[in-house]
Amino acid sequence: MFVTVLLIGLVAVLFHWGVLRNYSYWKRKRVPHLPGSFPYGTMKDISLIKKYQGHNFDEIYQKLSPHPFGGAYIWNKPVLFLRDPEVIKIVMVKEFQHFRSRGRVELSEKEPLSMHLFSLEEDLWRAVRLKLAPTFTSGRLKHMFSIFEDAAKKMDGELLKIIKKGEPVNIKEVVTCFTLDTITSCAFGLEPNTADNEEFLKTSKKIFLPYVPLKLKVKIALALMFPFLKKFYRFNFVDQEVEHFLINMVKNTVKYREENNIRRNDFLDLMIQLKNKGKLENESKEASEAEKKAESTTIEFTPSLLAAQCFVFFAAGFETSSSVQSYGFYELAMNQDIQDRLRKEIDEVCEKYGGKLTYQALSEMTYLDQVISEVIRKYPTLPFLERKCTKQYSFPNYPEIVIEEGTKIYIPVYSLHHDPKYFPNPDKFDPDRFSAENKSSITPYTYLPFGEGPRYCIGMRFGQLQTRMGIASILKKYKVLPNKDTPSKLSFVGTGLVTTVSGPIKLVLEPRDD
Repeated sequence: MFVTVLLIGLVAVLFHWGVLRNYSYWKRKRVPHLPGSFPYGTMKDISLIKKYQGHNFDEIYQKLSPHPFGGAYIWNKPVLFLRDPEVIKIVMVKEFQHFRSRGRVELSEKEPLSMHLFSLEEDLWRAVRLKLAPTFTSGRLKHMFSIFEDAAKKMDGELLKIIKKGEPVNIKEVVTCFTLDTITSCAFGLEPNTADNEEFLKTSKKIFLPYVPLKLKVKIALALMFPFLKKFYRFNFVDQEVEHFLINMVKNTVKYREENNIRRNDFLDLMIQLKNKGKLENESKEASEAEKKAESTTIEFTPSLLAAQCFVFFAAGFETSSSVQSYGFYELAMNQDIQDRLRKEIDEVCEKYGGKLTYQALSEMTYLDQVISEVIRKYPTLPFLERKCTKQYSFPNYPEIVIEEGTKIYIPVYSLHHDPKYFPNPDKFDPDRFSAENKSSITPYTYLPFGEGPRYCIGMRFGQLQTRMGIASILKKYKVLPNKDTPSKLSFVGTGLVTTVSGPIKLVLEPRDD
């Protein structure tokens, strides 16, 4: 009996010190904070991903006002929320060496696709990023442009079929197919209308579910609360069917190209160059300048490392770009004056290039860039950014507060983009915020759609090109209108990582008669 009581007491003490004591972490450090309790921490909805995380984090952002930063708890982990742009600048740029990690949930070392750029840390991240940076130069994207043209032609054909039936267009489905065609062709060398492309569509639906499955929520909770478990259990956050499909696709495509000496202007061809030569073939000043930094670093692009980069190219570029395009068409349908102004620019610029949407024509459409910039302000693809303190640090004006190594840091992008202090009347769709006259007045580090600093989104140019082509190619031929099923305001679901609309966005597309 005595031994039983002793064991129960010991377990209670260990539980208190190992779990419950964490909930007084910020109080002990005298940091402004929101309280947390077992098991969910500060907000149940954040830990369980029950609602759109942009709104969840905004609630914390508002409650921590007017402090420049403050503490909270996700499950049993103390986390730091940043509110002030100057503090954000310190973390993302000025003192980057103290905050080099993205702070994602740590994956098992046995996770085959875990070696992608988004999750790599420290020296390996730096080496891979330096090698990959030249793949996204404007010169190389220009060589890929024919792929975008082919995908746009296919999209137009699909639109005509829908319009002939007299049906409203589920715009997300249409731009999803366009984005899928460009991504799979650039990353995996697939042609539209193939069986493999259809398989990719099924695969994408498994990756970007409209909800977070309970099994995945449990894995995330265990990985956060008990990170030591990854040594004994494989936390596989990617569906195994998806994993096997993508790895085999890359492996087989690389083998076929190498055996048949096939060259193609796409991302996979550049990956094969890195695998075989350790560097890219120089073709422009821009590319060679980027590669000079990479040549000082040696890294072997193994088949698994190559497959992981193709996976993140697909995962990061697919849902993000298709979502931005669909939100853009929604806002253009609801704001006809903006749509008319944009269409006028598209017509005028294309006229200079024989009526065609060329790479150069898209680069000259300044109002199109303003529209896209405003779309990703109002609907940021990533509602928050994550970093992790990798080296103990104290902010300049708060030397008494020590941010310990391992502390996870959140930057609430959605909140910054919707703070009237930085963007007056934030719910209004106003592309002129980003005009040449106005964009210089935007407070630095309050607009973060692609992140900032050394870990900004490396595929930004590719994603922007996709979005420009998708929007311009449709507006060039169609007028976009709302219909009776178009919501007056978009609502979002709690998928955790990206901003995902709940339900379809149905619009009417009328062929232009002018």
